[in-house]
Order: sequence, then C-alpha cells, then structure tokens
Amino acid sequence: MGNTFYPLTHAQRRIWYTEKFYPGTSVSNLSGFGKLKSASGIDSGLLTEAIRKFVRTNDTMRFRLMFEGEDEPKQY
Repeated sequence: MGNTFYPLTHAQRRIWYTEKFYPGTSVSNLSGFGKLKSASGIDSGLLTEAIRKFVRTNDTMRFRLMFEGEDEPKQY
C-alpha cells in the first residue's frame, strides 16, 4: 500500500475502547454548529476553498484508520 502506519495515541486508544464498549452509539462524537452571516452574501466557492485549506493544513482532519481483525487499529 505504501502507507506508514502509527499506533493510536493514548487519547485515541481511550476513545477506541469506549467505542468497543458502547458499539453503535455516538458516545465519543464531538460536534458543533455555527451560523454564517454576511451582509453581502456568502461566496460558496470561497467557503469551500477555506474548508479545503483547513483540512489540508490540519493533519488531525486527514488521518485514517486501518483495521486488521480484532486488534487495535493503526492510523496512517
């Protein structure tokens, strides 16, 4: 595959075990919402590019997990 795999951090491991204990729930999800307002309107193209830039420049928004059996997942 060419990916470099890393073990979960201690915080990620705690979430992983909590999720295994309470499967199919949203016990570990964090969420929020906001309202965007502008007198001149929201430029959807600029908003999309801002979100894409945020994801590109923040590693935590891009990590992926690899599951192999019942073992703890690895991240890449």
